[in-house]
Amino acid sequence: MGRRTWETVAKGKAFPRRINAVISSNPDLDLPDGVLQFATLDEALLAIATSEKIDQVYVIGGAQLFAEAILHPALQRIFITQIDEDYDCDLFFPQEIPAEFDVVSATDPEESDGLEYSFVVLEKNADLRNEYFLPDETD
Repeated sequence: MGRRTWETVAKGKAFPRRINAVISSNPDLDLPDGVLQFATLDEALLAIATSEKIDQVYVIGGAQLFAEAILHPALQRIFITQIDEDYDCDLFFPQEIPAEFDVVSATDPEESDGLEYSFVVLEKNADLRNEYFLPDETD
């Protein structure tokens, strides 16, 4: 997660039962023990790729990190919650999904507290798979 996501969504507390990593160029962040900090997404991915404890990595925000991650060659799968509502905001998930990604599943719209949403999963085309994190299951 990026620094702003750490401060606003995580509210400065590590998410339980997972390894938390904050991507920030600010070397003076005050992070609790056990929360990792990396200067770049590539630095984080390199450290994580060499760990035997981690088999999946999720980028959970924010906008700047999403924009970088969506173009990263290691990206294999995108999980999107599509919300059927307009909001007055200034930060967004990238509008352009790379062409090599296909929708592999989408739920029917659901509703909670008057908010309609659906879950969509996209995967990189099998012939373009990068074995960085998720090898082709046919191997």
